[in-house]
Amino acid sequence: MLLFFPETLAILSDTGEPQGELTIEVQKGKYKDDLGILTHCLLVHASSRGFLDKLPQRASGANGAAQSRIHQVSHHPHGEEDERP
Repeated sequence: MLLFFPETLAILSDTGEPQGELTIEVQKGKYKDDLGILTHCLLVHASSRGFLDKLPQRASGANGAAQSRIHQVSHHPHGEEDERP
């Protein structure tokens, strides 16, 4: 799949201390809806993880397909973000 872009943003406290990060990837792809219809779309994967005492903590991720609107296709709590549609 063609990767349009990945982006990682830092989450900072009011004092500038790292609190975590948010990562978003957008790819060109295909999505099969509930009726089995395959359409071209943008696949969006977002994941986040927090830090406690500068150590990585639990992570979560979500996948979505964007056409004229975004439709969440999966959600992966606690760092199980490796599974993508």
